[in-house]
Amino acid sequence: MNYTGGNMRRFAIALSFPGEHRRFVRNVALGLAEKLARESVFFDEWYEPELRGIDADLKLRRIYRDDSELVIPFFSEHYMKMWCQIEWRAIRAVLAERAKDDAVLPVHIDGTRIEGWEVIDLGIRKGRRTGRQVADAILDVYNERQRDAESVEVAGKVVPYNLVHGTTKTLPHRPLLQIFERASADGDLRNSLLAPIVVSVLSAETELELARPLDADLVIRGVQLSDEYFVLVHKSAGHRDYQRDFPQTATPTLVSIARSLERSADAHAVIIRLCNALAERLRIELIWPDDPDEFNDLTNEIYTACLQATCLDDDNVLVALKRLPIAGPN
Repeated sequence: MNYTGGNMRRFAIALSFPGEHRRFVRNVALGLAEKLARESVFFDEWYEPELRGIDADLKLRRIYRDDSELVIPFFSEHYMKMWCQIEWRAIRAVLAERAKDDAVLPVHIDGTRIEGWEVIDLGIRKGRRTGRQVADAILDVYNERQRDAESVEVAGKVVPYNLVHGTTKTLPHRPLLQIFERASADGDLRNSLLAPIVVSVLSAETELELARPLDADLVIRGVQLSDEYFVLVHKSAGHRDYQRDFPQTATPTLVSIARSLERSADAHAVIIRLCNALAERLRIELIWPDDPDEFNDLTNEIYTACLQATCLDDDNVLVALKRLPIAGPN
């Protein structure tokens, strides 16, 4: 779950629309999902099992009113239908209760006037834009508001971002942290021993940019594999070969994170910080070369191998990490 300004927000963006525009809105949703984690976008087709049964209207109201950071209604003559009006009543409550957040941004399919949205209030005009172009326009607004946000998400049951990072500035790689947050709260990483370390390292960064598209499954599986190796090493109580076991433990996480970030000096540096943080969790110390040229050559080799990896336990990454002498366990 997400926490913004003290309120739990499950979705980054939620879409409300009449069925006549489903094909168009589906393309918008797919465009949003390419840039954010798919779980961050509420598009009703993706949550049909959850919505089935009685009180579907109440479930939708909760999603729009309580569980979404930014709500996008698609206004047209068809939005006047009964079901859309049920959704619009909940969205109007968002308008009233979260005015300071500016949490509602309509897309105008045509020129229909919708009661409750004033003519002086500006939304997004569809015009000749495609669904993907409208998605980009929504993301531009969403990202701008995230940069200006007064508070930052915290990692639910894992690590409070504001405590780890010591700032209220929203991080540009927030969608990646969001993946960890959700998976750690009630998903595949809820019992992870290493996910909190990854979150702590990433939360201390301010300039990281995400690779596109962001692969949530890759990130989660990478940490899962590292956890599997870590459990084996941890249970051995120091009787294993750490020169071999550290690379096996670290490689899946390093590969998944490196592939999730834009190539940059900041991403390079964070991979090295992750190496040291994972080693510390194993109660060992990595002995980096004292010579600056040797240090740069080795870190470049590790980072490049991670970027070029063809699988999460890529042999080239393992070989590069094995060049690091290890002291420990301590």
